[in-house]
Amino acid sequence: MKLGLIAVGIVALVSEGLAQNGNYSLSHFNPAQERSDYLSFDLTQDDRGIIYIAGKEGVEEFDGRRWRLIPTPGVNYTLAKTKNGILVGGLEGYGLVIDDPAKGWSYQSLSKEVVAKNIFASITLKDKTYLINDGYVFVVSATDNKAEATIKAPEATELTGIFEINGKVQITTIDKGQFTVEGNKIVPSTFSIADDQVLFTEKLIGSGSYLIGTATNRLFISDEDNPPRELVIKDQTYLNSHVISDGVWLNDQVVAIGTLRGGVVFINVSTGVTEEIIDYDTGLPDNEVFALLCDKRQGIWVAHSYGYTRIATNVPFRSFSHYKGLSGNLLTVQSINGKLYAGTSVGLFLLTQQEVYDDEVYYVTTKNKGNKIVEETPIVTQTSPDERQRAKRGLFGFLKKEKSKTEKEAPDQAQSVSTTAKTSTDIIKREKRIRKILRSLDYSYKKINGIEGKVTQLWNWSGKLMAAGPSGLYEVVDEQATVISEDPIRSFTLTKDNLTLVAATYDDEIKTFSVVDSEWTQTKLLDTLHTFVSFLFEDKQQNIWLCGLNAIYKAEIAEGELVDIVKIPFSNPSMAETFGMAAGSDVLVMIAGKFHRFDFGKGKFMLYDSLGSSGKSLVSGNMFWYFDHSWKTSDQNLKQKFKLEWLNLFPELRFISPDDK
Repeated sequence: MKLGLIAVGIVALVSEGLAQNGNYSLSHFNPAQERSDYLSFDLTQDDRGIIYIAGKEGVEEFDGRRWRLIPTPGVNYTLAKTKNGILVGGLEGYGLVIDDPAKGWSYQSLSKEVVAKNIFASITLKDKTYLINDGYVFVVSATDNKAEATIKAPEATELTGIFEINGKVQITTIDKGQFTVEGNKIVPSTFSIADDQVLFTEKLIGSGSYLIGTATNRLFISDEDNPPRELVIKDQTYLNSHVISDGVWLNDQVVAIGTLRGGVVFINVSTGVTEEIIDYDTGLPDNEVFALLCDKRQGIWVAHSYGYTRIATNVPFRSFSHYKGLSGNLLTVQSINGKLYAGTSVGLFLLTQQEVYDDEVYYVTTKNKGNKIVEETPIVTQTSPDERQRAKRGLFGFLKKEKSKTEKEAPDQAQSVSTTAKTSTDIIKREKRIRKILRSLDYSYKKINGIEGKVTQLWNWSGKLMAAGPSGLYEVVDEQATVISEDPIRSFTLTKDNLTLVAATYDDEIKTFSVVDSEWTQTKLLDTLHTFVSFLFEDKQQNIWLCGLNAIYKAEIAEGELVDIVKIPFSNPSMAETFGMAAGSDVLVMIAGKFHRFDFGKGKFMLYDSLGSSGKSLVSGNMFWYFDHSWKTSDQNLKQKFKLEWLNLFPELRFISPDDK
């Protein structure tokens, strides 16, 4: 049988039958717990894989295990990788972060000029690093880190950004157009995006393609041979309303776009389709993204108010934990007929698709001719580009000088709710209307009505779902639950012919149920066996095994009833709950971290193997899962099919469910 895995509590590997894909797995970092402000402006990675982050207290350095804070004078805004270290620009100028084998990490100031303050952007191109503030460009050798030139901006020109396109340094300004650096001069540039301002560019490693983001939330692709080509984004409304802040390539097909209000959006550049949104609802601590970095293993680093999050895009796990509507502690999960059910401490939930709509405001002009009203073309309102540009520049707004002039804005005629004009025959009105616009298809968990309380066990019964726990025993079809028994159920099993169900209750009773024409009825209360049973399973010979605290019971089934019960005692001084499974003709049970195999000749369980000190183990899908230095399973085919060492990434697994994919 081909198997896939769903690990409850942390992550899931997607079943092909599921319509939804789940979310990327996230890892969160906050290096200094006592810090309340993680405002970060730039991230980079050196050739050794070390991550550097520019922040308010210095440069954060992360080698994969440890975080170090490298103190610097003043706030840092920008980082540039050079051959000898990381060049840092900030409030007090620019300098070099170096790793000295004798002294460790340190910051060395390189700026000597009085005007070298408030350095807020930089790039390294070939053998030079270019840094800017609002009035100057500073050129530093990327090989020996010596200052080579200080270039003053043209008169009355305020610099706002710096980027590279096709091997040339480009500089954006406020109201003065775009410039380029040639030698030690700033001259007008021939490259521009019509009626827009470039916010960032990102070159795809190993190619000549550039990702360009603009102040009006548009995205472009550019290369050396072709002019910039605008991407047609299916969810452009989402980018417009949530404001682009940064962007990086994930690979040659997908880009990650950071926003100020909507987290990180992953977009396919070929189709313009949104592949995923990572925001607060899917596990990101904050929707405001300061900066992005794609590391060498295709992980996306996100800087936000609560520290840093790494989005693992290339691990074979997808998370289903952060969909809306899921409540309680996750206990069990089952995929059935392309639907995902989750049992929690408060009930049973089904992952469902829902349509997400936005309200779009528009205006229509009406003419009232006597009793006849004629509607004319609607006028749709939009957010002004200036507002978007100001929102983006808000991150560095404290660097900008107060403007001496007052900006005059034309009144927004579209905001008028109602105007009238009268002629001898017509009355003209402009009326405000609101309509629903489908923005996207989203997923959320929906609670199954009729099940109130903890659900600890789920079972695929001929395409229908069986659910049990302290809440009772139920049959579930789609979103409808039908009660079979209101008794609190500790464990149950179904026979291989799917005609008999055996359940152990919290009252230490064993009950059997039979099905006729899809209707379950209780057939027997086994009053001769009144004991705690933690787990039940069936073997190859259709015997039912009941796992107690100090004995295992073997019973045969005849006409839907348990008969010929045999008690097999064992030692269990710790009173640990026991469980078991059938493996071919063998019967195995787990007792206090030790595997025992039943010897049919001797009529008792013999020690077969034991776990290490952790003792983590469970049974699911008629196989043992256990942690012995790493997660393993008794199913040899599964061991060969999957790299189970991936499970070691998640130390708090408490249930693992196989499905038919």
